[in-house]
Amino acid sequence: MIFVKQALHFSTLTMKYSLIFSTLLLFSYILSGQNVQILDEQNSPIENVIVLGEDFRSHTNANGYLQYFPENGTNRLAFIHPSYKRLTLTWDQLVLMDFKVKLEQRIQKLEEVTIRPNKRAQTINNSPQKVIALTPKNTALFQPQTTADLLETSGEVFIQKSQLGGGSPMIRGFSANRILLVVDGVRLNNAIYRGGNLHNVISMDASSLEQTEIILGPGSVIYGSDALGGVIHFYTLKPKLSTSNVKTPMEVLLRTSSVNFEKTAHMNFNLAGKKWASVTSLTFSDYDDLTMGSWKFPEYQRTAYINTTTSTDEQVKNANPNQQINTAYSQLNLIQKIRFRPSEKVDFEYAFHYSTTSDIPRYDRLIQYSNENLKYAEWYYGPQKWMMHSLKADLTLKNKIINNLLIQGAFQNYGESRHDRKFQNDIINHRTENVAIYSLNIDADKYFSKTQSLYYGIEGVFNKVNSEGKQENILDNTSEEIASRYPNNSEWWSLAAYTTYNQLLSAETSLQAGVRYNFSGMNGTFDTNYYNLPFKDFNDSNGALSVNFGLVFTPNNQSKININASSGFRSPNIDDAAKVFDSEPGNVIVPNTKLNPEYASSFEAGIQHYFTESIKINCSLYYTRLYNAMVRRDAQLNGMDSILYDGEMSKVQMLTNTSWANIAGLSTQILFRLNKLTKLKGGLNWQTGKDSDDLPVRHIAPLFGNIHAEWKNKKVTIDTYMLFNGAISAENLAIDEREKTHIYASDANGLPYSPSWWTLNIKGNYTVSKALSLNLGIENILDVRYRPYSSGIVAPGINFIFSANLKL
Repeated sequence: MIFVKQALHFSTLTMKYSLIFSTLLLFSYILSGQNVQILDEQNSPIENVIVLGEDFRSHTNANGYLQYFPENGTNRLAFIHPSYKRLTLTWDQLVLMDFKVKLEQRIQKLEEVTIRPNKRAQTINNSPQKVIALTPKNTALFQPQTTADLLETSGEVFIQKSQLGGGSPMIRGFSANRILLVVDGVRLNNAIYRGGNLHNVISMDASSLEQTEIILGPGSVIYGSDALGGVIHFYTLKPKLSTSNVKTPMEVLLRTSSVNFEKTAHMNFNLAGKKWASVTSLTFSDYDDLTMGSWKFPEYQRTAYINTTTSTDEQVKNANPNQQINTAYSQLNLIQKIRFRPSEKVDFEYAFHYSTTSDIPRYDRLIQYSNENLKYAEWYYGPQKWMMHSLKADLTLKNKIINNLLIQGAFQNYGESRHDRKFQNDIINHRTENVAIYSLNIDADKYFSKTQSLYYGIEGVFNKVNSEGKQENILDNTSEEIASRYPNNSEWWSLAAYTTYNQLLSAETSLQAGVRYNFSGMNGTFDTNYYNLPFKDFNDSNGALSVNFGLVFTPNNQSKININASSGFRSPNIDDAAKVFDSEPGNVIVPNTKLNPEYASSFEAGIQHYFTESIKINCSLYYTRLYNAMVRRDAQLNGMDSILYDGEMSKVQMLTNTSWANIAGLSTQILFRLNKLTKLKGGLNWQTGKDSDDLPVRHIAPLFGNIHAEWKNKKVTIDTYMLFNGAISAENLAIDEREKTHIYASDANGLPYSPSWWTLNIKGNYTVSKALSLNLGIENILDVRYRPYSSGIVAPGINFIFSANLKL
C-alpha cells in the first residue's frame, strides 16, 4: 500500500512538473516571437493548412507559418489540408517538435484549399458549393496573357472576346453584370456594369494574383447583388512578414508570344520585417495586332480595313487577311500594399491598385459592313482606368459575440469611354464615364465550438456616376455637346446585412445555412435637351432577400457528396434603368426607371469519388430558375417605335421585368493517375437554357471541355492538352446573336451559326534552380482558324510562348 501511495505521489509530481515544464516552454516560445511552421516530408513549407483548436481557427501563409497563433493553449490542435493526411497534436507534442509540424502527403492529390469562399478559411471539401481555386502554379504553367485567359484555364469558365483587350466570363448561363467580381474582399461591380459583354476582368494582373477563387452558382448571401451565376474573387499579393531579420525577396517575369508579339515584364518586391511589411507589384504588357489561324472558315478573314489620313478615309485591301488589323493595345498594372501587425491579435493593411490601358479598338464593330464598305472608320474604347484605395483591420477579439472581426473600407475610381466615327464622316462621337465608388464592409465570426460557428456582417456601397457626351469635327476640331450615355451625377447605393450558420452534424456531415437582406436605390435627372422623355428624373428603391442551405456528406476518405440550394439577386443599376445607347446598329435602348430586382433560385448536387487511389471523378448537376428577369424588349417612346440616334433611325427597345428562364447543366472532371509522374485528366461542361418565349438564353455556352496528359517530376512539367467546343446551330442561337451575322459562319441554308472547333497545345516548365524557371509553350499547334461563341475577334493562330521567371 505504501508502495502504491509513493508511486501515485511520484506520478502526480511527474505530471505536475511536466505540465509546468511544457507551459514554461510554451511561454518562452510566445515571448520569443516564433511561429508554428508546417512542412512536408521534403521540409518545404505548406501553404493554406487549416489549423483548428477549441475556440481557435487559423491557416498558414506561403512560408508555412500560421497567420495567427493563440496565446492560451488548447488541449489538441488539428492540422488539415486536402493534399495531406490529417494530423492531430497535443500542445506537449507541439513543444517537443519545436513547433515544426510535418504532414504526410496523400497518394491521391486533391485540390488546393480555397481560402475564403465565405470570406473565411475552409477547405474545398467542406464547401457545399462547387469552388475552383486557381493558384500561381496555373499561371506559371499556362502563362496567360490576361486574367480572362487565366479564368479560361479553369475548364469551367467560358470566355467571350469582342476585342483583344477584353474577355467576358460566362458561368453556368450567366455573364456580365450577373457575375460578381471581387478583389481582396472589395466588390468591383459598379452602377454602370452592363448586361451584354463585360471586359473588366482584364483590370486584374494575372502575375500579381496569389489565388483566384471561382464560386459556381449564386453567392448573394455573402457577396450581395449581381452574384447570380457566380463570384470570381481575386486575391492579390499580400505583404509577408519575417520572423527574423528584414528580408527583401524579389521576383521578375519576362514573357513574349509570337501570335501578337506580346512583350510582358513583371516585377514584385516584398520588404519584410517582424511587424511591418510592404509588397510592390508592377506589370507592363504590349500587344501588336493579333494573327488568326491559316485554315478553315475563310469568312472570318480580315480582307479590308480603313486607312485614315488627315483629310480622308480609304478602304484598303489587307495584304495579310489573317492579320486582324486594329487589335493592338497595351496595359499597365501597379499594386502597392503596406501591412502593420503590432500584435498577434491586430493586423492592418493598406492597399493601392492602379490599372490603365491604351485605347482599345473594338474589333467586332470595325468589321461591320454597310453595303460594300466597312461601316466605321473608328470605333475604340478609351483607356480603361481603375484605381482603388483600401484599408482593412483584421482583429482577434475572442469575446462572447466575436472571435474575429474584419473591417474594410475602400474607395474606387473607374473610368471608361467610347469613341466612334463612321466611314467618310467628319464627325466623331465621344462619350466618357467616370464612377466614384465608396464601400464599407464589417464581417465577424463566432466559433461556439469545434462543430458550430456563425458568420455575420453588414455592407454599405455608394456610387456616383459622371457621364458626358461630345461631338467633334476632325477637320476643324470644333466640338459641341451631345447626349451622354447616362444621366450625369446620378447615384446608386446599397445597404445589406447577412448571417451564415455552420454546424458539423456528425463526423461525416456538415451543414451551412444563411440569409441576407439587401436594400438598394438610385436617383438622377435626365437631360431632356436631346430626347423628349416622358419623365425628367428618377428616384427608386427596392429590397431583396436571398438564402442558401447546403449539406456536405463525406462517408469516407474516398467520397464527398454535396447538396446546395441557394438564391441570388441582382438589383437594377444605372446602366439597366437610365441609359440611352445603341445595343447594336439599328436598335436604341431607352430608360425604364421602374425596374425591380431579378432573382435566381438554384439547386446543385455534386459527387466526388476515388474508385482507386489513381482514379477520381467529380460530377456536378445544377438547375437554375431565373425570374423577374430584366430583358430587352421592343417598346415605344412617346408613341413612336423608332427614334433618331446619332444620325440613324433606330428601333426603340427597353429593359423590362417580363421574362423568366430555366437553365440546367452538367459539369464532369475525370482524373487517371498512371504513376507518380504521369496523369491524364479531362473536363466536360454542358448547358442548356430557354426563356419564357421558348427561345435560347443568350449566355448559354456551347458544349466545351479539355483533355490533358501531364508528366511531372521535380524539375520538369510537360502538359499536352486539347481544348474543344461544340457547335451552336442557327435555331439554337439566341435572338440577339442571330442579328450579328458578321461574326458568325453561315450554314448550308445561309443562316448564322457557331461552328465546333478543337485545338492541340503543349506547355512545359523547367525549374533550372530555386531562383530560375523557364517556360515554353505552343498553342493551337495545327493553326486552326476559329472564333469562340459570341466573340467578335477571331481566336489566335499558332502561338509560340517563352517566359523566364527569376526569384532573387
